[in-house]
Amino acid sequence: AEYMGAFHFPTAMLCPWWLRVFLVGSAVIACAATTMATLGVSWYDMRWAIALVAVGLTLPISLTDIAQHLLHLHNPALQVLVVRLLWMVPIYSLDSFLALRFNLLSIYITTAREMYEAFVIYSFAMLIFRYVALLPDSSGTIVYGSQLSERDMVRRVTQVLNLKQPLRHVFPLCCLRPWPMSGDCEFFLKCRHGVSQYVVWRILASFLVFCMQFAGWYEEGNFSPSGVYLYISLVFWTSQCWALYCLVLLYQALKEELSEMKPLAKFICVKSVVFFSWYQSFFLGLAVYFEWIDKKDEHGHDNATNIQNFLICIEMFIAALVHHYVFASSSDFLLVGAEPESQPIRKSWGSGLRAMFYVKDIADDAKGVTDDLHRSLLAQAKATTQAAQAARAPRSKRDVRAVDVI
Repeated sequence: AEYMGAFHFPTAMLCPWWLRVFLVGSAVIACAATTMATLGVSWYDMRWAIALVAVGLTLPISLTDIAQHLLHLHNPALQVLVVRLLWMVPIYSLDSFLALRFNLLSIYITTAREMYEAFVIYSFAMLIFRYVALLPDSSGTIVYGSQLSERDMVRRVTQVLNLKQPLRHVFPLCCLRPWPMSGDCEFFLKCRHGVSQYVVWRILASFLVFCMQFAGWYEEGNFSPSGVYLYISLVFWTSQCWALYCLVLLYQALKEELSEMKPLAKFICVKSVVFFSWYQSFFLGLAVYFEWIDKKDEHGHDNATNIQNFLICIEMFIAALVHHYVFASSSDFLLVGAEPESQPIRKSWGSGLRAMFYVKDIADDAKGVTDDLHRSLLAQAKATTQAAQAARAPRSKRDVRAVDVI
C-alpha cells in the first residue's frame, strides 16, 4: 500500500475520457456483433447494423465539438476553417453508412464525400495561411481576423517567407531547383497552386466518375488497360502526392511560426482520413482484381465497396476521438488574431452553419490563384521572348561585321 501510495497517479491520467469512450464504444460494437452472430444474423445484415452502432457513437463526439465552435465564435477567421475540418468525420461516417445500406446508390452517395475531400484540403491550407498572416509581423503590426482580406493574407505570408532561405527539394524531387523565397515568393505561389490543383482535379474527377458510372463506362476496381479506372487512379494519385508534397514543404518552411498551432498532429489527422481512405479503396480494388476476395457478396453487390464503407464507419469512431484531442483540446492557437476587447460571439446553429458554408473566402482565393497563375504565365512568356531576342542579337552583329569585311 505504501509503494502504491508513493507512485499514485490521478485516474484521469491513467485513463483519460477519450480512452474510456474508445473502450466503451469498442465493447458496444463487440457485444452487438457477438449478439447478432449468436442469433444467426447474416453477415450482410450484421455489417450495416454494426456500422449503424459505430455511426451512433461517432456523431455525438463530432457534433459536440462542432457545436461548441459554432455557438462560441472567438475568432471566426480561424474557427470557421476548423469547423470545416471537424465536419469531415460526421460526413464521412454518415455517407459511408448510407452507401453501405443503399448499395445500388453507393457510387452516387460517395461522390459527395469525395467532393468534400477537396474542401477539406483547401480549408487546411487556408488555416495555415491565415494563422501565419494573423501573427504580428516584424514591425509588431497586428491584423485582426475580422479585418484580414485575401490580399492582406498573401502579402503578410509572402513577407514572412521573404526572410527565409530557399528550401531544397527532398527525394525523389531533389533534382528540381529550389523555389525562390524573395520578391513575389515563387515558393508560396507554387505551394498554393499545388494544393489548388488537387482541389480542382478532385471535383472534376468526382463529376466524371458520376457521369461515367451513370453511362455504364466506369467499373471501380477494374485495372484493365482498356478501362478508365486505372488511368483516373494514376492521375488522381499523382495529383494527391503533389498536393501532399506542397503541404509538407509549407510545414518545413513555416515550422517556427506554426509551433504554437502544433500543425503536425493536425496535418496527420487530415492526411490519415482523406488520403488513407483512398489508398484503402485502391488496395481493396487490387485484392478483388487478383481474386484475393470475392468480387460480389451474397446479394450480388460490389464486395470491395461494401468493405470500404464498413471500415470507414468503424474508423470514423476512432477519428472522432483523435480530432477532438487534436483540434478541440489544443485550441489556444485560435486566439491569434482575435480582438482582445471582444467577447465570444454566441450564435445560433443557423448563423453558425451559414458562416461555415459562406464561400466568399473560397471565391476570393480562387480569384487570387487565377490572378497569380495569369501573372506567372505572362512573366514566363516575357522571359522566353527576352531570351529569344538575346540569342538573336549576337548573331545579327556577326552578320554585320561579316558584311563590312566583304
